[in-house]
Amino acid sequence: MRLSPIYQDPMATIVDDLRFTLKAPILGWYEATRGTKYERYADVILNAPPGKAFSRAIRRASLVWTAKTMEGGASPDAYFQMLFNIVSHNIRLFTDLLPALAEAISMISIVFIVFSGLGLAQIGPLTILGLGLIGFALWFLMPKDHWLSLTLLDIIGIILGIGLGLVMAYTGHPNLAYPIGLLAYGLAVLPRTISDYRLASSVGLRVITSFNELLTKPVPTPLRNLSPIEALLRPLWIDAKSLGAPKYVSWANTLVGLYITAVSSTRRLVMVYALLMLGISLGFSGFLTWYIMGTIITSGASKALIMASQYSGLALAGIPLQAYYAIIGSGFAGGYALFDHRTASLLAGITGIIAWSLLHAFFTL
Repeated sequence: MRLSPIYQDPMATIVDDLRFTLKAPILGWYEATRGTKYERYADVILNAPPGKAFSRAIRRASLVWTAKTMEGGASPDAYFQMLFNIVSHNIRLFTDLLPALAEAISMISIVFIVFSGLGLAQIGPLTILGLGLIGFALWFLMPKDHWLSLTLLDIIGIILGIGLGLVMAYTGHPNLAYPIGLLAYGLAVLPRTISDYRLASSVGLRVITSFNELLTKPVPTPLRNLSPIEALLRPLWIDAKSLGAPKYVSWANTLVGLYITAVSSTRRLVMVYALLMLGISLGFSGFLTWYIMGTIITSGASKALIMASQYSGLALAGIPLQAYYAIIGSGFAGGYALFDHRTASLLAGITGIIAWSLLHAFFTL
């Protein structure tokens, strides 16, 4: 069952820009607005006076306004090039804005991870929830290259994860309940994760190949709704096929290539931030905390330092457990940013097991 209608792809509105840019030099700007987000602005722009009475509508449909001012005074090639330059600029704004937001969110999570590792943000299991919400925000900002769905494997995985988590909690290992439950769910849905990843990794190739076949095959393979990106670009493919002439189809190929490049670069950059979160969490909250606590224990000064920390406001005894929760949360956030909630559960479980193996000896200090 697909759940994808609950979200909106942040780059979905650009597809209407691509469709308008393709059709306006051929059909005229007014007719090119049909079936796009600009249709409701067409009559306003058609009758807009030179003043500012309709400035808000014109700002929201500046591409259409530019097309109106150019129509009749330029060749189709020049007309297309002008609109293409505007769309290219809009896409660059998106590809600059989305990574900037992702960077800001990632920096917030990294600061949170560092504070947790230092014991300055001791909020227990809520750390997992907080970092998980950060990962969800990163996922929400990214272009969607596979469908969000609820399958039988998900239901089985949820039941298995909750069951194993409760077993660990009631058998004297409550701290292991979180990573074991998340890992059980992640492993149960792993076949679906692999299938989705294979589809997602080839979405750009499928799109480019389908558009190229408009030029090379008499019966081209249409775009199928295998991913939200393909579903969004399908109307553009239909527009290109209906225009027919190789010149206009090549325009469509240029536009879709620009779009796919923007999608790929945005996803790559967010993946870098996700890996950075994982690396800092494991390195700082995991191995550095293990090293510091181990040094304190072996030096024989653990009791004195713990007593002193209670009076200074820094609960040294709680740092290992808080670092443990931070590592699980960073695995959840990083997995969400890398792919989806299934990957988030898998990575949270794996990083949680690693963190437990490093830090569980210090939980009882």
